[in-house]
Amino acid sequence: MRSYETVFILSTDLSEEEQSALLDRFRELVANNGGEIVEECVWGRRRLAYPIQKKEFGLYLIWYINGTGATLDELHRQLGYTEQILRYQSIRVESIADEVSAFRELIKEPADSASEADGESPQEDAEEGSKEEGSKEEASEESVA
Repeated sequence: MRSYETVFILSTDLSEEEQSALLDRFRELVANNGGEIVEECVWGRRRLAYPIQKKEFGLYLIWYINGTGATLDELHRQLGYTEQILRYQSIRVESIADEVSAFRELIKEPADSASEADGESPQEDAEEGSKEEGSKEEASEESVA
């Protein structure tokens, strides 16, 4: 059996019960076709890069699956038929454990690096902006006089 990473985007119009029922249906489909979902990660509700079916947001999910090509083909067929699935994509991976740890690092990294990269608070930025405006006013007063 091969290992795959499958990312799919659910419509945010679904209730929690509908989402759960839909995901249970896909879990059962994978199991019935000789596959196994090793890890499930919920990336969360995110803004789409462009509107899909007139929707601006989607719920991103990532499944790490062990299975055959037939398992993945059937999963893709069913994902394609389901209107609540906005997009999906699968890739073959060598090691699920490595991919899961890399994904978890990717998720937590932007929040950590954003606070470190700024280094200055928004209040400091506003103060600098007002200092620059003051110096421009002084320069224009000198050129008038």
